[in-house]
Amino acid sequence: MVPWRLPSAVAVLALCTTSSALQLRLAARTPAPTAAYTAGAPSTAAGAPSLPAPLLRRSLVSLAALAPRTALAAGAMALAPGRPPPWLKYAMIPLVAGLLNWATNQLAVKMMFYPQRWLGLPRWTRVGWQGIVPAKATQMANDIVDDVIYRLINVSDVFQRLRPRDIAKGLPDAWYTDLGRLVADDIGYGWAARAPSTLGGAFNATVRIEGRALVASIVRAVQAEVEAAFDLRSIVVRGIASDTRVLVELFERCGEDDLRFVVNSGLWLGGALGVLQMGLWLVWNPWWSLALTGAAVGFVTDQLAINAIFLPVERREIGPFCIHGLFLRRQDEVADDFAEFMQSRVLNAPAIWDELLTGSNSIRFWEIVDEQIKIALPRALGPGALLPVADELRPALLARIREELPKGVPHLYELTDDELDLRPLMRDEMRALPCAEFERVLHPVFEEDELTLILIGTALGGIAGAAQALSGI
Repeated sequence: MVPWRLPSAVAVLALCTTSSALQLRLAARTPAPTAAYTAGAPSTAAGAPSLPAPLLRRSLVSLAALAPRTALAAGAMALAPGRPPPWLKYAMIPLVAGLLNWATNQLAVKMMFYPQRWLGLPRWTRVGWQGIVPAKATQMANDIVDDVIYRLINVSDVFQRLRPRDIAKGLPDAWYTDLGRLVADDIGYGWAARAPSTLGGAFNATVRIEGRALVASIVRAVQAEVEAAFDLRSIVVRGIASDTRVLVELFERCGEDDLRFVVNSGLWLGGALGVLQMGLWLVWNPWWSLALTGAAVGFVTDQLAINAIFLPVERREIGPFCIHGLFLRRQDEVADDFAEFMQSRVLNAPAIWDELLTGSNSIRFWEIVDEQIKIALPRALGPGALLPVADELRPALLARIREELPKGVPHLYELTDDELDLRPLMRDEMRALPCAEFERVLHPVFEEDELTLILIGTALGGIAGAAQALSGI
């Protein structure tokens, strides 16, 4: 065998063998996306260097299905005795272009999301890598709030959906009774809560009635100035950026089809442009021209793939054809995925109550509670002998509510989610967004990584072209 043909022969035979096995294995292991995945099942542990199994496996199956046919023919010719036909080295140009662009696009997509933690030398050396999305999680979370969430949710309107009396009734009787006994103990009236049945029963009944009235009044007061007591930006940014897996999963879920398109388009776009590259090589073949055209193929392939996802922003019809960004065509589907994910993982009842009780605006929330206690106590105590203890009772009651309310709100989670009903609200509002605003759901991740993806494709395309020319392949 002529020495220069050995790399070609080994490469194509290896490709033939491995891709055939890969096709059989992955076809058997690649079901449709599971319910757990489409419903936002937790992603792999932080730092896992792989794409979601459905996306990666289907991409590999696509490659494996194409590779054996091409590799068998090329391998047979490469290993045949005698001088190979002249067309073989030309046929390798589009084959290498397609496979190389598929591989570089796969790498670039992985580099968007993984590793989720810095991998390499100490960060100050700048020698290492962290996925673009995890590295800029806080910035991207703020962008999502500004570009998307504020257009979907009006906090004042949403909180008006809560019915104060329902919230008050949602806390169990035992919570009110225990709160009353603790406060009574704090101010030296514990005997009243533990008195024989008539007095003790009257005390506990009064505590439940007045306690529910107080809770209902607190809910109404919060609704009246909810933007001062509840920070929507804080809950979203904290919910997304505190665990980078959440943001990675959000983008992977909403952009699954588009990420798969970027990867697979490298194969067929790279191959198609490789045919043009081969034609140019036939008429103009200094060794460096193959390197130059290889770099151009990598550059154009990545640009076309990204532009096809987001451009044109507005739908255009040319005769029977509709031209529209691939991501934008899926607006209804993405809206449902985005709304379900945000409601279940970020804007759920536990997170909402946690933001109210301990979030960035919680100081104002507790001021509202104190104000409502001040209003409620004279009404509850009446003009009788207990009225003088109001000044002593107020700080004790506030302190106990701060301590006991976090223990009681889990009873309100289901009720809160049902009454706020955020998923259909966000879904319908997102479906109604203009295309220019909707594309901001996914476009930021490509904007952050677009240069990386293009540079990788361009550089490796140039290197592969130079290697082909110098080796005679």
